[in-house]
Amino acid sequence: MNKTKFILLIIATTLLITACQPDESGKLENRVKAYWQHKINKEFDKAYEFTTPGYKKLISKEAFMLTLSTAKLEWKGMKIDKKQCEKPDLCVVRMLIKYKYKFHLGGFAKQDMEVETPLSEKWILSNNTWYVVQK
Repeated sequence: MNKTKFILLIIATTLLITACQPDESGKLENRVKAYWQHKINKEFDKAYEFTTPGYKKLISKEAFMLTLSTAKLEWKGMKIDKKQCEKPDLCVVRMLIKYKYKFHLGGFAKQDMEVETPLSEKWILSNNTWYVVQK
């Protein structure tokens, strides 16, 4: 085989392999953003759909929604900082979460404090879909 054919074969093989592999990193990032946008928009029923099938067997949608809707915080924003994948189907996503915390100072006095803090979440890939692992 001459050199030109060999180079073309390598290029074609590389393109074929690349085309067959799904962009799991991009899919993960999109899922994380969508999940958090639902939480920010208080669409907790939609956020529930991002939890693992195993979690859904243990925790009902109603219980999940009640927990989030009665929290003393309100999510305001999210920005992905970095992703670290231990395995192709298990990643930790580190992000900055902005939220407003509501608390009482005693009596009827209320105080809101806006905070930005780092948060790490585990995500697993199952049946070509990324799910957030609830703690």
